[in-house]
Parts: sequence; structure tokens; C-alpha cells
Amino acid sequence: NGKENRQKLKKINMYIDLLSEYGLTLTEPYIKKGVMKMSKFKNWKDVKKELDFTPEEIEEMELEKEIIKATIEARKKANLTQQELSEKSGIIQPSIAKIENFVRTPQYTTLMKMLYAMGYTLSVVPLEEKIKKENKEAEIKQ
Repeated sequence: NGKENRQKLKKINMYIDLLSEYGLTLTEPYIKKGVMKMSKFKNWKDVKKELDFTPEEIEEMELEKEIIKATIEARKKANLTQQELSEKSGIIQPSIAKIENFVRTPQYTTLMKMLYAMGYTLSVVPLEEKIKKENKEAEIKQ
């Protein structure tokens, strides 16, 4: 199924981006389990080019990646293991692991249970505020 493969490739793409941010790479066995064979491509940029995502799809993936990364960071900041978060939130540990490994997109209710158990919530902010915040953070890093 083309749509299903596209969803799997989105997940692989998000996972690759997250790994690369931490200086890690995918292992050969994981690539072999992937939806497409890497021998067709020279590198991951070629894979991304082949997928031809729309700007909206890219933004959606980036947002999901940011939310999951923030959730992982919140769990680590709270010094909780996945099992401990499971006990506090009522979400089974394997589900937390799948979310944190970008295997499964969390449902809103699941995400809220996880965040609430750690003392967090989601907030909706206008894009202008997000852009201003990102610009300020970029200035600080310089």
C-alpha cells in the first residue's frame, strides 16, 4: 500500500533526523527491515528527495518530532524511567517505548496522560510567537 509505505518512511525519516541530532546513525539490520532498500540511494538526502514531501507534511513531521523530543526530555528531567512513567500515567511501558522510538504516533489522550503524570501540559500558541521564540533562541546561541 503506497500510503502505508509513505507513513512508514515518514517515521524512518523522523527517526533518522533525531538520531543524527545526537550524532548516531542507523544500523544495517534496521535499514534492511525498512520499506526501501538503501542500495537504490547514495545517502539519506537522496531518500528524502525521492519521497518528495510537501512543506505541510514536513512541518507536520517536525512538529510531531518536537513534541516527542520534548516529552522524552521532560521524562528524563523528572528522572523517570519509562516503567515509572507507565505506573504514574497508566500508559503501558511498551507504548511509551514505541512513542519515544517514533514507531507510533501518540494519540492526544495518551500524550496528555504522559505529560500530566510528569507535571506538564500542552499549550497552543500563535505561529508568530513560536517564530519569535525560535529567533530569540537562535540569537542567544550566537
